[in-house]
Amino acid sequence: MYFKKLELFGFKSFADKTVLNFEPGVTAIVGPNGTGKSNIADSIKWVLGEQSARAMRSTKMEDVIFNGTDTKDAVSMAEVSLTFLNPSRKLPIDEDEVCVTRKVFRSGESEYYLNKERVRLKDMQDIFAGTGIGSNSYSHIEQGKMDQVLSSKPEERRYVFEEASGITKFKAKKKEALLKLEHTENNLVRIGDIISEVKRQIGSIERQAAKAKRYREKFDILKDLEIKTAVHERTKLSSTREAAAENLGSFKDKEKSESERLSSMKANEKSLRDKVDEADSQISELQTRLLEARNTANRNLDKASLNRERITELTSRREKLEAELEAYRNAQAAVEEKLNSAKMDFEVLLKDRQGHSCLIEEKSALLEELSSGIGTSQNIIKEAKARSIDVASNQSKRRNDIAKVQADISNASARARRLRMDRDDIVKEVDGLKQRLASLNEKMLTQRKAADDAQALKNSIDADIARTTASIDELRSGIDELNHSFTSMSSKLEFLEEMKRRYQGFEEAARELLTSGDEALKSRYGLCGALSDIIRVNDKFAVAVDTALGEYVQYLVVESEDKARSAISDIKSKCSGRVGLLSLDASANDEDIPGDDLAGRDGIIGKAKDFVECDARFSSVVNKLLRDTYIVKDLDVVWNLTGRAGRRERFITVEGDVYERGVLVGGKSLADEGRSPILRDAKIRQLKDEIESVRKRLDAAKGDLAARDSALKDLRLRLNDANVSLEEERIKAANIQGELSSIGSEHGKVSEELSILNLELDELIAREKDLEESNSRLKGELDALEAEASEIESSIKLNEDMVISKSKHRETALVEIAELNTKLEGLKVLEEDRAKSLEVMENSFAQNAGAMESRRNELDASLVKADELAREISGLESEILSIEEEAKSVDSELSSFRESRRAIYAELEAIVRDASQIQDTLSDLDRKINELNAALSGVNLKEHSVSERLLEIYRIDLNTLDMNLEPGFDPEAAKSEITDLKSKLESMGSVNLVAIEEHDELKERYEFLVKQNDDLFQAKDSLKKAIDKINKTTRQMFMDTFVQIQQAFKEYYRMLFGGGNAEVILMDEHDVLECGIEIVAKPPGKKLQNISLLSGGERALTAIALLFAIFKVKPSPFCILDEIDAPLDESNIGRFNSVLNEFLKMSQFILITHNKKTITNADVMYGVTMQESGVSKMVSVKLNDSKKIEEKVAQKV
Repeated sequence: MYFKKLELFGFKSFADKTVLNFEPGVTAIVGPNGTGKSNIADSIKWVLGEQSARAMRSTKMEDVIFNGTDTKDAVSMAEVSLTFLNPSRKLPIDEDEVCVTRKVFRSGESEYYLNKERVRLKDMQDIFAGTGIGSNSYSHIEQGKMDQVLSSKPEERRYVFEEASGITKFKAKKKEALLKLEHTENNLVRIGDIISEVKRQIGSIERQAAKAKRYREKFDILKDLEIKTAVHERTKLSSTREAAAENLGSFKDKEKSESERLSSMKANEKSLRDKVDEADSQISELQTRLLEARNTANRNLDKASLNRERITELTSRREKLEAELEAYRNAQAAVEEKLNSAKMDFEVLLKDRQGHSCLIEEKSALLEELSSGIGTSQNIIKEAKARSIDVASNQSKRRNDIAKVQADISNASARARRLRMDRDDIVKEVDGLKQRLASLNEKMLTQRKAADDAQALKNSIDADIARTTASIDELRSGIDELNHSFTSMSSKLEFLEEMKRRYQGFEEAARELLTSGDEALKSRYGLCGALSDIIRVNDKFAVAVDTALGEYVQYLVVESEDKARSAISDIKSKCSGRVGLLSLDASANDEDIPGDDLAGRDGIIGKAKDFVECDARFSSVVNKLLRDTYIVKDLDVVWNLTGRAGRRERFITVEGDVYERGVLVGGKSLADEGRSPILRDAKIRQLKDEIESVRKRLDAAKGDLAARDSALKDLRLRLNDANVSLEEERIKAANIQGELSSIGSEHGKVSEELSILNLELDELIAREKDLEESNSRLKGELDALEAEASEIESSIKLNEDMVISKSKHRETALVEIAELNTKLEGLKVLEEDRAKSLEVMENSFAQNAGAMESRRNELDASLVKADELAREISGLESEILSIEEEAKSVDSELSSFRESRRAIYAELEAIVRDASQIQDTLSDLDRKINELNAALSGVNLKEHSVSERLLEIYRIDLNTLDMNLEPGFDPEAAKSEITDLKSKLESMGSVNLVAIEEHDELKERYEFLVKQNDDLFQAKDSLKKAIDKINKTTRQMFMDTFVQIQQAFKEYYRMLFGGGNAEVILMDEHDVLECGIEIVAKPPGKKLQNISLLSGGERALTAIALLFAIFKVKPSPFCILDEIDAPLDESNIGRFNSVLNEFLKMSQFILITHNKKTITNADVMYGVTMQESGVSKMVSVKLNDSKKIEEKVAQKV
């Protein structure tokens, strides 16, 4: 495997797309300072995943994007691609060619690609892990990096050795395993607490579930019995209906037959009647003739006699008529008086009715106006509330923005303070370096004494380290206990808050309403919330108040009784279970009965309502529920008061014992924070306080631990310094010159760091100013939003008051209209009665007037008539004799016709009798048919009533129910059992039917948690085994590699120095995976000494020797060396190139250099220039022939 190609676009000074092709062997990159040579090395390190902007010599990662020049525009992204040949599959990808790409955009977002497919940074790091290739591996050595390895702390030198031994990926896995182990242990603590809590919950709800099961069993039996009874009644009614229908058909058939007979008889009757009529006509004619004759004679006789009598009667009649006429005159006067009075009353009644009609029209108009006003106000309220939500959302957004800006300001200020402190420290460090230079001369005089002092200091520091370590262990143990408590309480708090959010323990219907997101539904019901959410109870008296409220704590508060009735109606049809509702208007109208105020008496803590806080609009509900309820210290107080206050007041102790009207309820309370919303809220507040306390203690302990860790690090640093000092004191005075060089180099680095700090500090100050301006602007916007919210709230309050006021007026108007309508109906009835009476009086008056006129006419006519009668008497007597002869002849003929008629009439009477009997039969049939129709209607009504009752109670349609009753079903026994079951169900009181499902859910959750707990224990054991296996593997791999590097380092050190000796030493052979690595060197002609005392060239050669030693043991496919030969002189350059040539068979080298000897050793040379200011360009030159390159490629493959 070797490095084939590098492609750059927009990276630092490489504005245009640039491609560098690499060959096996050595590729040299040369060019003047500042042309961008090191940018090539940076690009390789960057594409391999470097995350530190400072390592890229930038302040932020976006700075690597080409930022433009005077003549060239900036680009929007930077992109770098590396291409490797992978025939040996050293990279774990089944491809001959592997291309990795990284892009960064000005937004700060980075993207990684592997063979043009997007991947994560971790995926790419996993591919190169253990290969020696990486952003911080030993395959990439830049200016001063190896010197930093030599100068760094022993613990920090491990990285290159770990990378060489290939254990970095194992250590990463170990780190992940340790994190998983820590998470697993935390999860075990959390799940243990949850299991305990759930187990306790199961025990608490098990009793309710058992009661609910008993209730449900009885309810199911009751339901089955009522269904069977209904089915029996339906069957019985069906039989009755069928029998009635059958009888009805029979009666209708009989009615039809009798009707036909009656019709036939009616026809015969008509024929006979016609004959009778004909005979009667003839008889009548004869009788008329006879009668006329006799009548004429008799009439003449009678008329003569009558005329005589008539004359007498007329005389008497005239007297009587005169008397009657006088009586009529008197009666007519009385009737006329009554009629006039009745007309006046009728007119008054009409005016009264018209007045009521006008009043009704006025009230109706007022009612319509009030309804319109209420609708308008409600629309305004709705719009205002919608706008209020928008304003609240904007307020929340502005507050979040302000919090974010303030956090940024705080962070920037903190960062600026740290930078100033760092700058002050660096200034002090510069001053210290100057002082150290001055004190070096004095060290020469006090060398021996300093060695003794250093030894004493080392012993003292060892003792301090032992004491500090012991205190840290003790402190960590305490932190672990606090963490356990914190995790346990947080878990419990989270569990209780989840129960509160889900309204655990409430009836199912209540939960559905409270958790519903349908705000329109809640508004329709006037739902204000659960009573437990509306009130705030003093935690000290939570048990007492919870006992006092009882099941009311789970009731829902609504605005009015009308909305409560509407909600109950909907709940019956849409929800399962029951729900309790408290209406604000009913509570407000509930007058408080005055009584003795016992608050302040010895032993009485106060009224229960005084320990409950709520908004003013809900105070009436609290006053109603906790009326005459006192909280006392104990039951002894109650015994002393019951003689005078036990009639009406209720007393509750702090522990929840209750005494009311001679009834005492006490014992261990069954309520807990899991089931009682009030106790749950109190427990949540208590847990939050305890968590905050533990958090503070934990923060303090962590701060103390950090301080002691810092002190321990300082002690270890001091111990290392003491050891170094001890060695330095043994070095001859000639080493002081080396120290002076080191101090000069360190002074330069510190000065550079100081300039970078000043630049970053200026940027932070500018950013702080921008953030302050943003903060002021956002606060102004928030103030405006708060003012708008206040106006909206005032509008809502005003319109709500208007709605309430107009609703009251509307209700009053409705009552008045109803009363007026009632009166109007009464007036209409009275008007009709008066009209009828008036009509009767007018008719009576008219009749009397007619009678009077008739009497006057009759009186006048009687005088005339008397004269006429006298003259007529004489004429009549002469006609009588001739008429008697004619009558004898007619009488003989009449007797013959009468005999014939008598025979026909006898036949007719027989037919009429039969028809009358048939008519009676038909009437009886009609009556029976009507009775059967009425019976059928009653059956249908009963059947409908049974079906409706079953549908309303059990949601079962009797018409679609297919059920066969078992033989021997006794409906009377079933009805008796139904009555008994209903009584038992009512005696069970309030039953939480949801408890069964909750118990099953909790039990299922408990079993799931136990299984999870077992799985976590298994995972913990697996992780421990994996960590032990990783430790064992990595220890062996590291030691094998370390021993080889140790031997190779000696060889290459002697090779490069032409003699001498060098060692890499483990500082703790018992902890090879974590201990530091010390490097000591002995240049030729010198004694073994610490590497910090070496000259710059010696340090460079030592670093190169270590690099070659690592390469020999663990070759990297390629290596980038960025001017590491700069400190070497001509003779050392030769040795360096000689050793470098030995590695060309196993690795590919890319050298960034100015040294001519190194350049002549290269196979390919790239020159970097800046023909255009700020833009790098590449020029390539092949120094060896193609045949040599092909041989190197074949060797690599």
